[in-house]
Amino acid sequence: MKRTTHSKYPGIFAWLTVLVWMAIIFWFSSQPASESAQLSFGAMEVGSQVVNHWRIVGAILFVLFFNVFLIWLKQRTMPLWGKIVISVLFLLFCGLTVFFLLTIVRPRLGINNLREMNYYVLHNFIRKNAHFFIYLLFGVLVKNSLSTSNIKGIKAILIALLICATYAASDEFHQSFVPGRTSLISDIFIDSSGSFVGIL
Repeated sequence: MKRTTHSKYPGIFAWLTVLVWMAIIFWFSSQPASESAQLSFGAMEVGSQVVNHWRIVGAILFVLFFNVFLIWLKQRTMPLWGKIVISVLFLLFCGLTVFFLLTIVRPRLGINNLREMNYYVLHNFIRKNAHFFIYLLFGVLVKNSLSTSNIKGIKAILIALLICATYAASDEFHQSFVPGRTSLISDIFIDSSGSFVGIL
């Protein structure tokens, strides 16, 4: 009997984590446009502080992300060719990100010329990536919670995707009531795409 009680704890904790992450997303969406923009610009100012050490920072981040990617890939049950294709796509994404940072961001990123950069391009880049990765983690948390509830396989994937996509749509609807914020269908697509990657 005790064993049955203890076995419930991981599931309860997993779903509490999902609820906490949903609350964090709700809090971000509740910020007026002015506060949200300041948060994004703050991220750009942090970037200006590390630009002089971009090689070291980039190498460390790549190693960390690549190791996380390998751990994730190892857990997937798919043919070898599928893993090869995903690995190539991951490396291609990394290459395009490096190209963007070196050719567009870095020439304009510095202590003295931060405001000379194309603000809209970088601001938009940061926000869209934030959408993707926030919901990627959301997808991971929901899928993990379903697994602890003994819901697995394609059923877990479909339910997790439904939960994440529904919350993404409701989140955009919520933003339409926040001063200066708008709801965008494209953001729902980005959020759902991030969730899908996390769920897989």
